[in-house]
Amino acid sequence: MVDPAREQLLQIVENRHDVGGRFAQIHRMGSDGGGGFTSLVFRARDSHTGQVVVLKVLDPAADRYRKAAFEREIALMESLNACPEVARILSPLGGFTERLTTSSGLPLDYSFAYFAMELAEGSIEDFIAGGGYSAENALMTFRTMCRAVRELHRREIAHRDLKPGNFLTFPRGVVKLSDLGAARPMDVSSHPLLPRYSGPPGDIRYLAPEMVASLHDPEPSVAFGADFYSLGAILFELCTGMPLVVYLFDLPYLVGLRTAFGTMDPTVRRGMFDSIIDSVVDSHPLPSLRDLGSILPRSVAQRVDDLYRSLSALDARARLVDFDRVLRQIEICMIVLRHERLTSERLAEKRARRARGIARRARKC
Repeated sequence: MVDPAREQLLQIVENRHDVGGRFAQIHRMGSDGGGGFTSLVFRARDSHTGQVVVLKVLDPAADRYRKAAFEREIALMESLNACPEVARILSPLGGFTERLTTSSGLPLDYSFAYFAMELAEGSIEDFIAGGGYSAENALMTFRTMCRAVRELHRREIAHRDLKPGNFLTFPRGVVKLSDLGAARPMDVSSHPLLPRYSGPPGDIRYLAPEMVASLHDPEPSVAFGADFYSLGAILFELCTGMPLVVYLFDLPYLVGLRTAFGTMDPTVRRGMFDSIIDSVVDSHPLPSLRDLGSILPRSVAQRVDDLYRSLSALDARARLVDFDRVLRQIEICMIVLRHERLTSERLAEKRARRARGIARRARKC
């Protein structure tokens, strides 16, 4: 059931004739408008193009941090609009105001900010849940994901919330990175949105241990290496259909780690983290893809297993953080799989020709 306050906001937007004189026929996505903590998400018809788009609307009750993150998200996505692996923004940041009457009879103005982006068919989360895809298709998808994140890193942007649900799927197998609400530019002109963080950004199930421990607060650049961990976790899930965290940690353990470090003085977090990371690694071994019945054939199983393990090393000092090396390993696997597929197709065609020949001879007899 949708929270009553959220339901009221959803209805306010849905009942508008249009937004910005451009977006009409507004309907929430899902029963709760996307389920995000910061944004309400709608489908709408763009009167400029006639296309159906996504309208992302900031919850007017959002705190100062979330408002700043919303504004930063659209600025980052606009800067990446020419990148084919990142979802496109279709309108600049806009706003509208609605006056409501409180239960005490007082009028209250609600200010909504919004932007529009291209509508996807689904996400990689849906893709994984649907199953039935090939190893070659999974690796092609992962290659696109890596290229998208590489483009962000080239621009000194760490995503900090990489997960299957934040990679959107479009017609003809196109995959694009989205949801930069937790992303942060790391160039010298950027500044944190908060002077101090008590917890990590992003989905804790896909976060590297150093992010769960909030080392990004005193050391923002650790988020770049943490993005590689998240990619490794996604690769594991593409191959097995199950989240990596299920085999590594239980939720109370992660919540406890997050709470303990979040209440700690940021200046001592690194020292404390370094003192425990070896025991974390020893007590939480990474599972093997080859032992879990993955979709990978034997010809590439070991190579992909090595790749995911290198990316998802719990100790960041042992983690693979080189996109060229990652993409090279993916390409090698795809060459092997492509060769196997073509060989199989040729053999199948050869058998079919032989069967047709036998059938022709039998008819003559």
